Amino acid sequence: LRSSSVQVGWSRPPVGVFKVNFDVALFENTGSAGIGVAIRDFDGEIIVALSQRISLPFSAEMAEAMATHRALLFAQELSLYKVMMEGDCLRVVSALNSLASCNTMYGNVVEETCRQVSNFFFAVFLMCVGVGIS
Repeated sequence: LRSSSVQVGWSRPPVGVFKVNFDVALFENTGSAGIGVAIRDFDGEIIVALSQRISLPFSAEMAEAMATHRALLFAQELSLYKVMMEGDCLRVVSALNSLASCNTMYGNVVEETCRQVSNFFFAVFLMCVGVGIS
């Protein structure tokens, strides 16, 4: 299932579905970036979080695509196969929800993430603004 809706603020997922919020921070002065992931249950309680340092990608969109992929893999590592993925990069979320091939510099990451979705019972990608992962 693919969705392209935009949400403002955090909203509760359906019972049995986990909300996976993710974001990146770019640290150009150190040549690195940070990926942050918070996974919440339907009560809004954070059940697990991830923070990972990576080499600075060549664009913010690539960093966001990498964060999306890592967040989805993190959910899979935890055997959470019903997820609502929420990020704040419209270009990446739109590419993930598009049926067309992603012909961008980060397209390979988007396409690998879309392939990974086949391992899930339920996964949607949503654009969320105005909310951090805390």
